[in-house]
Amino acid sequence: MAPGTNMGAAHPIQGGGQDVPGDLREKITNDAAAYIASIAKQRGRNDTWVQDAVPQSLSIVAQSAVEQHVADLLAPDLRTLLVAVDGRAVTTASGPATIAIAQSDISIVDPTPVELVAQRSSTRPSRIS
Repeated sequence: MAPGTNMGAAHPIQGGGQDVPGDLREKITNDAAAYIASIAKQRGRNDTWVQDAVPQSLSIVAQSAVEQHVADLLAPDLRTLLVAVDGRAVTTASGPATIAIAQSDISIVDPTPVELVAQRSSTRPSRIS
């Protein structure tokens, strides 16, 4: 995670931001908590915290997330991140792999005009009549 960031408040809501009513809310909340906990456990992270985070809408700051083993590490910039994960063993869809990227070149690619328009329209507030 980047210093100064946070994660959490993962309580399910409807697409328009409304609360989910009654039994459906409980069902979705329990399913989301179990799903996220299984991912955390599979990756060796704190599955108890993430399972509590969903129904309780908990949030956690980056430093605490690392200390509580919810996140792996803090990285203030891309180069620090690349060095930190270099040499780690991971499991991918095609099997085990070792990350080898510490010496990778970083290239900044500017968005195309079409991507800029799409980005602006997705971040623009909706018009309320």
